[in-house]
Amino acid sequence: TDIANPFFGTVVKGVEEAARGHGLSIILGNTDEDYDKEQDVIQTMLAEQIDGLLITPVQTDKETIIELKEAGLPFVLLGRHFDDLEADYVVSDDIRGGFLATEYLIKLGHKDIAFINGPLHISSAKERFQGYKKALDQYGIELDESIISAGAITTEDGYRVAKSLLERRPQTAAIFAYSDFVAFGAMKAVREAGLRIPEDIAVVGYDDIDFSSYLEVPLTTIRIPKRDIGKKAVQILLEMMSNNNGMPGNSYIAMATQLIIRQSTGMASRMVQ
Repeated sequence: TDIANPFFGTVVKGVEEAARGHGLSIILGNTDEDYDKEQDVIQTMLAEQIDGLLITPVQTDKETIIELKEAGLPFVLLGRHFDDLEADYVVSDDIRGGFLATEYLIKLGHKDIAFINGPLHISSAKERFQGYKKALDQYGIELDESIISAGAITTEDGYRVAKSLLERRPQTAAIFAYSDFVAFGAMKAVREAGLRIPEDIAVVGYDDIDFSSYLEVPLTTIRIPKRDIGKKAVQILLEMMSNNNGMPGNSYIAMATQLIIRQSTGMASRMVQ
């Protein structure tokens, strides 16, 4: 959906390595989270008479995926899945990831944990929110809708939402972001507000892209096995292609996520007014 995002770049590296190992080449298409572009890219791929397709769906609609099923082309969903549509997929365990990030902040003493989430039509955003809520429930913290937002997917989104949040709730002491890219924007807003990370505000991202460990304040984040996701998806796709029917193989894989602790998080010290 966004080849400029290093998350997808690493996934594609895994795809290419696995495909090359089987004498296959890849054709890459980018949708920019635009459903019309998704339709156009799929039509281009079909015109190229591809043998199989890996797709991270935009998820504002599912008609293109239904059409792929009807066409009988082997395909595997990558990084996202549909609850109400049978299709093979390889994703990360985002409920667990959302839980780990939130639980860690709670254990540091934070209670007002803002969540800058992605668009809720995306399965990973829905599941990270489920994990967030699960951790709050487990530790007896009431859900505060005023510090939860949805729709952020770029660095600019993270900056804009965090800036607004800090203007409304300057006492905010912890931010959990949908992705590292969103977290980068949030960190910029925190600095512009004259606040320090992590002394004044703890920040947690998601994905563990390479840049995260090289920031001035390295980012605590949830690691996804990005390259392995790409490789596993190719493996499943090859199995489907060998069946010559494109039918789902009932492979629903959620790969383990891991909390990576760096310097962007610290013990709660700011008092909520």
